[in-house]
Amino acid sequence: MRRVLFALGLVVFCHLLIGNRSSQLSHNEAPVLFYEPDGLDRLEFRPGNGSPAGRTGAPGEVTCSSGSFCHSGTPVGTVSISSVNSYTPNGADVNITVSLTGAGSTSGFQLTALNSSNAKVGTLNVTGPVTKKLSGSRDYITHSAATRTSWTMSWTPPPTDVGDVTFYVAASGSNSQGHRLSQKTVSAAIPTPTSPTGLNAVASISQVNLNWNASAGATSYTVYRSVSPNAAAVLQAGVTQTSYQDQTAVVGTTYFYRVTASNGSGESTFSNEDSATPIAAIPTPPSGLIATPGDAKIDLIWQPSPGADSYTVFRATASPASEVLEVGVISSAYTDGSAINGTTYFYRVTATNVSGESGFSNETSATPMVPLAPPKSAIQSTGECG
Repeated sequence: MRRVLFALGLVVFCHLLIGNRSSQLSHNEAPVLFYEPDGLDRLEFRPGNGSPAGRTGAPGEVTCSSGSFCHSGTPVGTVSISSVNSYTPNGADVNITVSLTGAGSTSGFQLTALNSSNAKVGTLNVTGPVTKKLSGSRDYITHSAATRTSWTMSWTPPPTDVGDVTFYVAASGSNSQGHRLSQKTVSAAIPTPTSPTGLNAVASISQVNLNWNASAGATSYTVYRSVSPNAAAVLQAGVTQTSYQDQTAVVGTTYFYRVTASNGSGESTFSNEDSATPIAAIPTPPSGLIATPGDAKIDLIWQPSPGADSYTVFRATASPASEVLEVGVISSAYTDGSAINGTTYFYRVTATNVSGESGFSNETSATPMVPLAPPKSAIQSTGECG
């Protein structure tokens, strides 16, 4: 947050004139002096029809060493500045009100705005009665008649962020008393970030990867997600990068995403919306493949692979098995009914899902055979024994 500083100085003028210049000044032009906080610098201030430029007490302005009228007195009254609490670079004009209380009914003021290098910043504008502008290396607004105790004006902020801005104000009242200096600090407005652009949702294994373009002035981002368009449920706030991995996405579910940008001034509107459907991981290779031979067949079994939708059985008469025998097998068992008795076959299996195909399982082999005939029974004699 940038800060806008307001140095508020109160000066009251006395009708006592000093030196041979007294005959040159009318009653309404009696000089008054602005005191810095340490009381060492005293500035000439004429409330009658406005003071010369450079009488606000800002750094580099006229002091007692270069002016002709140095007055002192007991601090009295209050000068305040209101309506302005912040500025927005390249934003709307800021309205300013300077008020003087407790220091008489005949009053005057002068105001300037400087950056941290004590140079002119922005543009001061006359908007209220009995005020006028003094221009030069710095802008000043001052009274044009000592008939009020409150004055209004406006300030046009600079087109870009220039950091801290200090408004210096001196005010005077005709009670023949002294003056004081106070300071008020407020936070400057930083524009709400623009909406993020270029949001892109990319489906990945068991997650969705998001990325987007940075928003000027953003300090963080909020990711929104839903299973229908116009995502409005917060998935993650406080994201400080322009990317995010949604690792809570469920495989096979389509999600819709939007992003907003935030800073101390608030949250932007939504980015464009994008959607993606996370995919499953490629299955691990099946394990524990066993081949059991039979008569003109071989039975295969294996351990299931997590995440597999189907299996592919490979067969060959020489190792390694690399010829597809069957695809789309949905169980973890298969019977090769095309095997020829007496031939040795080698087998391997892979697991498949929408993400791809696993590597090969272990390899096994078997040779189908015609079952052996049962042994013949012993020939029993039926003759009679004599």
